[in-house]
Amino acid sequence: CNNTILSVFVVFVGELLESKICPSAILEADDFGWIPLHYAAYMGRVQVVKLFLENNNSTAYVKDREGKCAIHIAAKEGHIDVLRVIILKCPDTCELFDNRDRTALYLAVESGRRNVVKLFLQELAFQDLINEHDNEGNTAFHLAAIKGHYALLMMLADDRRVDRMAINTAGMTTIDIVQSDKRFMSYEKDVIISKLNRDDFLLSLEQMVDRQTISSEPAEVLRNAGLELDRKKVKQTAEEAVYSRLDVQNIANINLLVATIIANVTFSAAIQVPGGYDSEGVAILSKNGDFRFRTFFYI
Repeated sequence: CNNTILSVFVVFVGELLESKICPSAILEADDFGWIPLHYAAYMGRVQVVKLFLENNNSTAYVKDREGKCAIHIAAKEGHIDVLRVIILKCPDTCELFDNRDRTALYLAVESGRRNVVKLFLQELAFQDLINEHDNEGNTAFHLAAIKGHYALLMMLADDRRVDRMAINTAGMTTIDIVQSDKRFMSYEKDVIISKLNRDDFLLSLEQMVDRQTISSEPAEVLRNAGLELDRKKVKQTAEEAVYSRLDVQNIANINLLVATIIANVTFSAAIQVPGGYDSEGVAILSKNGDFRFRTFFYI
């Protein structure tokens, strides 16, 4: 019976929109700032949401008094089919914030909507919004801990894009919140904290490289570059050692040569015969008696 009534209502809304008797009616808001699309999203009426967006997709961007759009409302209520329609037709609505700086992902986490959170994590439109924080500095990861949603906390912890060390305005990380929250069982705390600590340890070097903006190189390339650098250093060190040894040898040879020359000069000077030698190598003064006398005593 309910399906029949809904079908009739969808047909009626479709005919009303096509007739364009009162086109401004779909933008008329009540005291809460809700327009017809908000109610359709709240109730999870996929076909009605489609009709509204096909007629005028600007309705997807209309905010109520709390700053919520249709995507916020559907996310909070867990209507995943409605969300798929909205994201398909108006993907940039994912970037809209309410008056408290909350995204649709944030509201899904707050309400414990695991299926919605899973959808949002898979959507490209949410890639840059995963770590957005509200006006209290809480990210979706913080909120999962604050609300005590253990399953959601583990789901977010498994996503490497989530900033595990984000700090809210109270100066607390998600681990701080988990440790101080009595709603978590002791074993749950142990599992969460050990998981986060282990993952942070495994990723610490990678994160350091990322922050230094040199993470674009594949790990194998970095390793090869490191090995090549090591080989160059070893080669350079070996060459320096060889050159060092050659230098020592050269210095030793030079010293030996100098010593030899000095010794020869000294020896030659020491035994130089007075008067010199003739062309046949005989001392010129050999027949001089005084020369023979001095030479005898010198030797």
